[in-house]
Amino acid sequence: MLNVLFLFTTLLTAADPHFGTSTITIGAGAAFPGSGYRAFRFQPGAAFTVEYEFRLHKYFAATIGMENDVHTAKNFGREPQPDSRERITRFPLGLRAILPVSEGRLELFAGSGGAPYNTRDYELSNTFLKNALLWHVNGGFRVALDNKHRFFLGPTVRHYRDVGRPTEQWTSLTAEFGFPF
Repeated sequence: MLNVLFLFTTLLTAADPHFGTSTITIGAGAAFPGSGYRAFRFQPGAAFTVEYEFRLHKYFAATIGMENDVHTAKNFGREPQPDSRERITRFPLGLRAILPVSEGRLELFAGSGGAPYNTRDYELSNTFLKNALLWHVNGGFRVALDNKHRFFLGPTVRHYRDVGRPTEQWTSLTAEFGFPF
């Protein structure tokens, strides 16, 4: 079995020089709550991202990342409640299709996968109500900043949603700086 895996990996690397390359991106931008009764209390806030991309082929990559969103949440009760600052951390992972344009100087991409998340907000973290995993889609483009394509800059849009009847939806737009290695 190990020999078959080694042979498969060798054939992939011989056929595609992009196999095994990686890209790390960091970004900042805005996060927006969408529809659903679990997200209506939240106001738009800041989003911070970090992502690792592993190229499986020139046109495909596996991704894993972390997104921290900071929102102001309206609290309701019998008595007036002060607003609270809430952090929602998502861990998106999945696959991405990449289309290099202009000899790789511009890359268009779109992907999808799952995103478990963590927060200290009671209504989002209550185990009875909590969605264990959100579905996410992402897309954007990145432009090389130098001739050797060592640094990239571009926007990324991510949309998160629970599966089934929508009880929570979130969208973020970030400007991201990346460097392949």
